Amino acid sequence: MFDDAAIEAMQKVFDLHLVDNVAPLNDGTQDNGFASSLGAGNVAMCTEGQWATGFRGAGFDGIDYGVAVLPYMKEKVDIATGGPTGVFATTKYPQEAADFLRWYNSEENNIGTIMAGWWMPTKLNWYTDETLLKSWVDDCPLRVALPTEAYKSAVVDVALNTDVTHSTAWYYTPNTFEVLVKTLQPALVEAINGSKTVKEVIDSVREAMTAALG
Repeated sequence: MFDDAAIEAMQKVFDLHLVDNVAPLNDGTQDNGFASSLGAGNVAMCTEGQWATGFRGAGFDGIDYGVAVLPYMKEKVDIATGGPTGVFATTKYPQEAADFLRWYNSEENNIGTIMAGWWMPTKLNWYTDETLLKSWVDDCPLRVALPTEAYKSAVVDVALNTDVTHSTAWYYTPNTFEVLVKTLQPALVEAINGSKTVKEVIDSVREAMTAALG
């Protein structure tokens, strides 16, 4: 986050509104999510997670949208995230808890959510085995509508490329909420509205963020 490349990237994103006038203002107080941006017809392109596949079946049937690889500058980069589940170390029943989680998180047990476009499989063989891949991509009407080949190149291929896709930082970075939500996000409002540059903002909160990271 303190790297010059990261600062440059954030500034260029904010400049889409400040300089190029091709993006709406979003200082954290506006709802620029899928429904109020692409769904409302206010923009031609927005960034969303894979779960946006499921919006087509949730009230956005009249919007003919597709999917593509995210724009990038020098190197492609993506994050993989989700809701992790775990077992308390103090449990009296570690084996039973582990067995339950294996059942709870299995693709077979969550196939309805996967086919609804919201989730993706977590096991590698669901991406590499042609029969399994077909079962949740080619046989899913919501993904076929994107269409299928675009979904595979923009989502499946990218997810499999570990040079591009990395686990999101909040899986392993301590105090992420304090660093991002309490410290960085409020400060970035001044960069988003153009009253300060991203570098000026980062320099002003660097010490607080470093302290929060421990």
